[in-house]
Amino acid sequence: MNLTERRPFARTVTVTARRGLELQLNQAVGRAIEEALKSPEKGIRVTRHSHDRFTVELTAEVPFGITQELDLRSPSEVHGRRSTNFEGISDEKDNVLSAS
Repeated sequence: MNLTERRPFARTVTVTARRGLELQLNQAVGRAIEEALKSPEKGIRVTRHSHDRFTVELTAEVPFGITQELDLRSPSEVHGRRSTNFEGISDEKDNVLSAS
């Protein structure tokens, strides 16, 4: 790696309690925004892998200035639970979040 190359920004957030979910995701997204502003060519993708694991990353697949939400859970993991967007976290069951 030469000095002008930058490692891609990616953070994994694992949540053990609902109370920490929003805070931890907001912190990771805030850090991603700081990194994106240094080199404005990538947007932010927040991916939900399971009920308690998320990835926040910068990617050229998302336009600069955009934050994309992606839910990779299977339908069986989501079935019977209320889905909301990241801004309106639900208090029902496991506080399921989905891409809107």
